[in-house]
Amino acid sequence: MKKKNLDILNLKNGYLYNHGYLKDDEIYSPTYFNKNIFCLLKIKTAGKVKLKINDDVHFIKTEKSFTVLIMKGQTFSLISSKKVEFWAFFFEINDFFKFKNSIDRMKLKIVEYYFYSFSSFYKQEGQTYKAINNITQSIMDLASLNLPDYVLDIEHLLWDLLLLIEKEMFYIGYHPIIDNKSTDYKDLEPAIEYIEKNIISENVINLDKLCEITSLSKASFMRKFKKLFIYTPVEFVNVKKMEIAKNLIQTTNDSITDIAFKLGYSNLITFERNFKKIYKVNPSYLRVNLNMKVS
Repeated sequence: MKKKNLDILNLKNGYLYNHGYLKDDEIYSPTYFNKNIFCLLKIKTAGKVKLKINDDVHFIKTEKSFTVLIMKGQTFSLISSKKVEFWAFFFEINDFFKFKNSIDRMKLKIVEYYFYSFSSFYKQEGQTYKAINNITQSIMDLASLNLPDYVLDIEHLLWDLLLLIEKEMFYIGYHPIIDNKSTDYKDLEPAIEYIEKNIISENVINLDKLCEITSLSKASFMRKFKKLFIYTPVEFVNVKKMEIAKNLIQTTNDSITDIAFKLGYSNLITFERNFKKIYKVNPSYLRVNLNMKVS
């Protein structure tokens, strides 16, 4: 078998674009020198192609284009049985989404989480998947020009891709995957249970109370909490409240104002702003479009 190597040493303009063809039994196998790189891979073949991601092997047979996301830290090989056309867009998230503080690091975790979710459902069909393919092609078209002027446009397209993934992955959760077997989680579990139990009945979660419940100092509690959840306790409470609000909007006839007051918001504008920050739509828009999938 003839192997087409691509050594990824650095990413010019924040990305690296590669387009090519494979003939019978040729292999495309990039070599990573940066473990933080993602690869958005698009494949088109009239025959069958084998895609190996780490130790998992997938056999793909489609006359249409096929999109898959290779997660950071993963390696892959593309092995053809007939002529295959491929487009590969390598990028590092921090090169596109400029994260500077704890809130931004939370966003980074969320971005990676949704990208991971996308990589787990890439075989699905449907309108959303077609839209993902179209956005992927737009990214490839701009990347092929290899001009720094288009980096911002590519960033916007990546965000569009992320929003589509969010729409498709209904109820997968907004917050990152939490290791509930870790020591930090066990230390904080009484506080987490207290927050979830009292989140509606108490307008403000008192940090002194949470520290008392867990027998931790404020410094230790905050360090463990942010390490585990990425959020501060206030941010965590806000996310939990928005999850409750979304459920009430979709399952009850309560007005948006009543739901906001029920969750401790005296200002409807603040409630709507926080809701849109997480779900990308206004609560009133979700109420009108009850079949809309948000996550």
